[in-house]
Amino acid sequence: MIEKRGGKSYIKASIKDVRCVLDALTTTPSTEETQVMAEGDGTVTETSGPEKLPHSSRRIQSAWKTIKSTPLVCADCGGTCQRTGPTQKFCPECSDKRAQRRSLKWANKNPPPPERTKRYGKEKRSRLMVRGAEINEATRSTLVEIIPNPEQFVWVRRLSVPFDYASSKNHAMQMGGYSGHVFLRKESRQYREMVRQAIADAVADAPVVIAKLWIDLIIQKPNHRGDAVNALDMLMDSIKEGCGVDDRWFCLLRLDWQIVKHKPQILIGLAQKDSEECRACSYCGRVLSLQGFSKNIGMPQGRSRACLDCNRLAASQRKPKGIKLTQADADKIRELLAGGETVLSLARKYKVSKTTIKEIRKGSIWC
Repeated sequence: MIEKRGGKSYIKASIKDVRCVLDALTTTPSTEETQVMAEGDGTVTETSGPEKLPHSSRRIQSAWKTIKSTPLVCADCGGTCQRTGPTQKFCPECSDKRAQRRSLKWANKNPPPPERTKRYGKEKRSRLMVRGAEINEATRSTLVEIIPNPEQFVWVRRLSVPFDYASSKNHAMQMGGYSGHVFLRKESRQYREMVRQAIADAVADAPVVIAKLWIDLIIQKPNHRGDAVNALDMLMDSIKEGCGVDDRWFCLLRLDWQIVKHKPQILIGLAQKDSEECRACSYCGRVLSLQGFSKNIGMPQGRSRACLDCNRLAASQRKPKGIKLTQADADKIRELLAGGETVLSLARKYKVSKTTIKEIRKGSIWC
């Protein structure tokens, strides 16, 4: 207990209380500080300056030095550590654990009122929503991330449309009444028309051809309850109607999704690598330009189903009479023609007609 009389501080304490402040007695006080000296009968006197301590204080100080030099054996874990006080029983780690247990026990015995807990819960959720919205807005994808390598394509278009669960195939169809008739929901029909119109406006000035159409999609949904892949069917139908390219030519570069809390969008990227119309051969499966097919006005795109190479290999080959060329010569002629040699120069070199060289190039004759 500290008392002030006449502008000076006096400490009234017993020997047991003084032992709790022995750390302060281990250093010699300065002339400006107040020195505390405990007598054996419990009275305390005040001195100033580096004067010699009383016998009882020196005895207590000496005893503490002896105790401090002895390692402490923890009463809980049995480990040893350096003492920090004369009544210490536990190491710092065990002391922290005991303090946590005491705090938990007190909290269980003294729970807060339900109305306060409810209020704190609402406030915490509000803070979480505000902070989460800030982080979500900073990490959401933008159109810049759609088709990150546009130099690989002839043309690239990027657009975004609002997300709606009406785009999901699980939401699109509905069965009507007792008749069992299945029809497309009005909301889904309107959403598909909106996406189709947005795509048509985006590719209005693009040189769209019948060839592979590369599609990049990032679907932003407001929560984690919906499936991103369920929106593919309706999006592909909208792209097909908006671009005029059949969905058999579609190639999916990426289908990614993320959760966006405020105004989620569907980011769409469209691109093509070909500048000429293409066709797939029904026999070898290669996708070639229309120059690689023979003309046939009765077929789609006015071209036959088989490419020129398949037709050439399937045609009956014969060895013309009177031509003294070997199979190796014919193969060499084809290599020279592919390397840029003219038909006339090869005809003079091998002493055959130009028609023979052309037939060898077509593959209709062999030698």
